[in-house]
Amino acid sequence: MEKTGRMLIVDDNSSILEVLKIGLDGNNFDIDAFDNGEDALHVFKKNKYKFALLDIRLPGISGLELTKQIKNIDDNVIIILMTGYPDINNVIEALRNKVYDYIIKPFKLAQIMAIIERAENTLELINENKNYLKIIKKLENENENLRNRIKKLAPMEYKFPRTISTKDSISQKEVINSYTKHQDDSLLSYDNDEN
Repeated sequence: MEKTGRMLIVDDNSSILEVLKIGLDGNNFDIDAFDNGEDALHVFKKNKYKFALLDIRLPGISGLELTKQIKNIDDNVIIILMTGYPDINNVIEALRNKVYDYIIKPFKLAQIMAIIERAENTLELINENKNYLKIIKKLENENENLRNRIKKLAPMEYKFPRTISTKDSISQKEVINSYTKHQDDSLLSYDNDEN
């Protein structure tokens, strides 16, 4: 089965790391797993990731600091933070750093998979919206081009060859012929501009 994306997992608890690695690898992800933020960041800089699953409490660089650095490198990565020590300040900091979700340990693998599925659905909607915006922009440009063409094709202000007064004997037929010739010349000029 084809892999759907690459995921970075960082947790200093080796048993949790192993369970996540095995469980998520079996769910169509290429997994890179680390027990510290420094090694994870080093590898992150060399690869393109769709998801990052990070423990908040890590030796050395914290999960929150790692989040900031990851977002500075690639703002599109979906980050899910894990913690065994829920703290409102951490939640606020996570939201400031555009973390997608926050999960409390202990958790079941199915909970992580539900978050990932929701995130993928969100990504799909974002991509659809981007495509719709591109289509709208293209249609707006085409409409503008059509307006410009219509302006060039529309009857231009016609200047009579001479001033007409009631005393003049110019016939209606002469006026129409003169106007038609003027329009034909304008259309020919437009066709030459197009080529």
